[in-house]
Order: sequence, then structure tokens, then C-alpha cells
Amino acid sequence: MGIINNNKVKAKMAEDLQDRIWQLERRIFQLQTLYEVAQALNRCREPEPLYSQILATMAGTFGAREGLALRQQAGEWQIVAYRGSQTRMKKAANLRLPRGFATATASRQQEMLSRLLHQDRPFDPGHCLWEHVQVRDQVVGGFYFDRKIIGEPYSSHDGELLRTVCSYASHVLENLMLYQQLAEAHQRLAAENLTLRQQVRQESLGRQIIGNSPHMQKVRDLIHSYARSEAPVLISGETGTGKELVARAIHE
Repeated sequence: MGIINNNKVKAKMAEDLQDRIWQLERRIFQLQTLYEVAQALNRCREPEPLYSQILATMAGTFGAREGLALRQQAGEWQIVAYRGSQTRMKKAANLRLPRGFATATASRQQEMLSRLLHQDRPFDPGHCLWEHVQVRDQVVGGFYFDRKIIGEPYSSHDGELLRTVCSYASHVLENLMLYQQLAEAHQRLAAENLTLRQQVRQESLGRQIIGNSPHMQKVRDLIHSYARSEAPVLISGETGTGKELVARAIHE
């Protein structure tokens, strides 16, 4: 009796050890995936490559037959990347989202995407994944993964991993949006600065160079033209004709 109980204890310990090893391997695999995604995200400077990189990495991680990356702008959804067989690549390029997709719930969107790829196949929510990407509580995109190649359903760990990746993506997208807004603000500021400088130059020129004849207006136009150029300018004329005044107007 004691030998039997001892064998049961050993079997239970071996089973627990195997389970812990599996959990550790799964965790290492998840960390490797997150590391790969983080590396890919750090290289992205535009939103679309970001979606493509994540789709490629996660499709390989899950062993998904097919995957879609979607982006939403101003309430309009569009497919920005596809991952799957080469034979279906051309067909995937012509995929169009069904009407009502933008206003549908997440679960309904998941079903729509499943039927979009395979119209003749029954929808099974356990064999596909769909997760939104949100920036500042606004949905800006999402990732859909179809059935696995090995045929098994997606696990809760798969869903958790995808949610973590989408959270990473949201932070990167927010930074890209802030960078774009900063670049646009810099461009506007540079344009406004140029306009103000031109106005100041024109007002200064108007105070220093008087006269409204066609010849004087032509002189002003030439000064404006040369002032925007980096090329050297030779000013010639007799003493007292205003060469120094014109030179100062060009450089100001």
C-alpha cells in the first residue's frame, strides 16, 4: 500500500513539474514574441509598416493560415495588410469590408471578417481572433487572425498575448501621431515665420525705396526675387543711385 501511494506521489510530482515546465516555456515564448514586436515597432516611422510588421510576427507566432490588419481613419475602415498563402494574395488585395462594419460590435466584426475570407465556412469564434487597437480611447485599427494551420482553437493565452501586443502598438501609434502633429506644427510655424519676414521686408522696403512708377515696382520685384535666392547678386550703377539701399533690402 505504501509503495502504491509513493508511486502516486511521484507521478503527481512529475505531472506538476511537467506543467510548470510547459508554463515556463510558454512564458519564454511570449517574451520572445514581445521582444520581436518591440524591435519591429521601434523601427517604424509610419503607421502602415507598423501594422504589417505586427501582422507578420503574430501570424507566425500563432501559426495562423491567414491574417488581416485593419486601420480606421475618420470612421472609415480599410484593410492595410494581408498575411496568408500566395495563391490567395491577389484575391485578398480585392477584399472589401461589408457594409455596417464600422458600426458593428467587436464580436460581429469578428464574424464579418471570418465570412469575408471564407464565405462558405461556418463561423467559429474559437478558431479566430480579432482585437482592436485603441489610442486615447479611440479605436484606430485592429488585427484579425483566421484558423490555425494545425487546426486547434485559440487559447486564452493567445488572446492575452494579442491584447498585450495591441497595447504596445497603441503607445507607438500615439507617439507617431504626436510626432506628426509636431512636424505639422513646425511646418506651419516656418511658413508663418517666412510670411512675417516677407511682410516686414516689404514694409521696410516700402519705407526706404520710394516711388510708384513701373520702373520702381520692377526694382522692388527684383529685390523680392533675389532675396529668396542664395545666389550671389552683383549690383551696379552710378554713385548715389541707391546701390547700398538695394543691397541692404536684399539681405534683410
